[in-house]
Amino acid sequence: MPAEFTLEALDRLATPRSILVERAVRAGSRRELAELAGEVHDEASAVYDAMQGYIGSLQTDILGMCGRAAHDRAVTMAADRAIRPVVRSLSHSPVTERVEQLLRMLRASGSRFTVHEDADTVTVRASSWGPARQCAPAAPSRESSLDENFNYPSYGRFGRDGYALLAEGSPVTGGYTDLPCALALEVMLLVVLPLEEWGEPWAVPTFPPDWSGPTVLTVYKTVADVPESVYERAQVARPAQVSRVPVDGPVLAGDADLVPVRRAVLLRRAAESGDLSLARLAARTMDADLTAYEGVLTVFVTSLLTFIARVLGESAVVPALARPVQLGMAATIERWAGMSPRERLALLATFWRAHGSTFWIDEFDDHFLLHGRPLGACHRLWWPRYDPRIRRISDSRIRYPTFGAYAGPAGLHLLRERRAITCGQRDYPIYSARCHLAHEIMPIRQGGHPLWVERHPIADPKAETVHLVMKDDARWPNWVVDRLSERALNG
Repeated sequence: MPAEFTLEALDRLATPRSILVERAVRAGSRRELAELAGEVHDEASAVYDAMQGYIGSLQTDILGMCGRAAHDRAVTMAADRAIRPVVRSLSHSPVTERVEQLLRMLRASGSRFTVHEDADTVTVRASSWGPARQCAPAAPSRESSLDENFNYPSYGRFGRDGYALLAEGSPVTGGYTDLPCALALEVMLLVVLPLEEWGEPWAVPTFPPDWSGPTVLTVYKTVADVPESVYERAQVARPAQVSRVPVDGPVLAGDADLVPVRRAVLLRRAAESGDLSLARLAARTMDADLTAYEGVLTVFVTSLLTFIARVLGESAVVPALARPVQLGMAATIERWAGMSPRERLALLATFWRAHGSTFWIDEFDDHFLLHGRPLGACHRLWWPRYDPRIRRISDSRIRYPTFGAYAGPAGLHLLRERRAITCGQRDYPIYSARCHLAHEIMPIRQGGHPLWVERHPIADPKAETVHLVMKDDARWPNWVVDRLSERALNG
């Protein structure tokens, strides 16, 4: 088959958008900035909502199979692994840094919000708060993705026929009652673990009664101003003294009016106006935005899967994954058959950039290979050491945070039994097994072939992960299906 891409085009697909924005700014290319604006939007919206679906679904299953006490143990374990490192890293940070990270997470979660600062507080009023979009009545996105008034979709996934509500307050809800189960993650992040680690909340949420109104997050500049009711609701004693860098001057400064603006919109504005300072701001912040929630959600999901495997047994993992995998992959599976090889590769490149991957792409006569270290969220999980940094490792590649999450006795679960989702291997990282179910097994069941095939370097975590993408679905090699046992495929 003729080549679909030049070498330069393949390299561009795998290069982080922040680097391309920097290049476009140096070249003064407003046309390139306009093109990148749409790509940055696609990246920003590629991961978050699907991961929220996993969390709500897995928590609901744990509640149904194990009960509330076991559910709360699972959430506590997941929060310790996924959230506590983030909170602990901010223990000695000034309020300015804590607010900066909070606002970054708001952008990363697809929130629409405003920020107001007065003498005592920084208040975020989110007309559409990212985590609450799972709860708000279902509504699609109607505006253009680069419109100033764009709203991410909402899903209405909680209630009688949806994901579970936590009716009673408990330590994992910070004392909040009637809390959609997935929002326990947010309460642990904003209130419970900061109270434990800092002696004060990160931000105090005020939730709307029916989830159609705004959510308000209040950051108190002085610990003494935190209402006693926050401690009482969480059943935590107010500490006699809290060590914290005092606030000296305003928390919001400089580009405060640009804080709520999506980075994609900053690029669109830069392209239209020629104000390249907007593009520079986007380039400086978009990688931290990209990973602000992604790592937390991935570790949280994998911790819930770990709980299911260790408490209910490994045979319970596949059915627990079936609903969120179907939910997360349905649109991609439906689109795939009608897409050209070029469109498929562009979509995959967006997915893997959005997952904080460091990778390259090679084209051959009948297939593409994506390869990198680490490639995908699953590889960043089993990378052998925890490293929260975002580092430029060459003039065209970035290495994003890694987790070392399977190491040690408290590590995430390795599936001991040989199954289709482990490609017949033992001691297989549980989140990587999810990838085979989503991208290979489920598409094979529905359409007769995988979307793409992943080969994970389980024996050598620092080796390359490789993804195989065929140009013609009729030419998939036999080994792709042969490694998925019929016994496991049939449950």
